[in-house]
Amino acid sequence: MKEKNFEFGNYLYELRRKRGISQKEFAKQLGITDKAISKWENGSSRPTTDKLAAIAAFFNISIDDLLSCGKNNNENE
Repeated sequence: MKEKNFEFGNYLYELRRKRGISQKEFAKQLGITDKAISKWENGSSRPTTDKLAAIAAFFNISIDDLLSCGKNNNENE
């Protein structure tokens, strides 16, 4: 069984929560289902490369910041 990555999911959840949007609203912005967002946030899967770019653009952060869960760039805090 694949190990879950809660760090990425938790970071994505925090970004979404700070923006004040639901999983459903976020999913609509990305053109996917809210179930996919849920899977990303609970660590059972991760977004594809094209979705990483869309997520980073949505939150106005770099892909590096997204992949490092905010550890590479503390300027956003």
